[in-house]
Amino acid sequence: MAYPELLFQEDTVTRDLEYLIQLYPEQAGRYLERISRMLDHLDYRGSMIYDEYPDRLALFRLAESIQEQIRREEEQEKGDSVKPDQEPVFTKTESGADDRDRKTLIQILLYYEIFRRRRKSGKMPVVYPDKNDYNGYGG
Repeated sequence: MAYPELLFQEDTVTRDLEYLIQLYPEQAGRYLERISRMLDHLDYRGSMIYDEYPDRLALFRLAESIQEQIRREEEQEKGDSVKPDQEPVFTKTESGADDRDRKTLIQILLYYEIFRRRRKSGKMPVVYPDKNDYNGYGG
């Protein structure tokens, strides 16, 4: 049996989180939509995203494949918007910093989306910390 106070707390947290997601920068919001769409294919019983401890390498590979898919989609979108006599212009720094930043953002959004799906499906234990144990520094 769930206590009404905890249900109210969980509902409030979910509502706050959904609101904050709406405040994401435009690019992050687009990435999250694409990641969510791609994760729909992995959202089934027995999927690795619901493993108690998902394999780190498998998640890294999944993030890389999502990044590659997003890169291809962005190139296609840019190619479609370029005039036939004009070459596509891709802004990229010499060091590849844009790619690293994009990769990091995609990994973070992927792990968040997996977390959100695990919570929503009930396949992840919900732990409510005891108010007396909280010291303000994470434990």
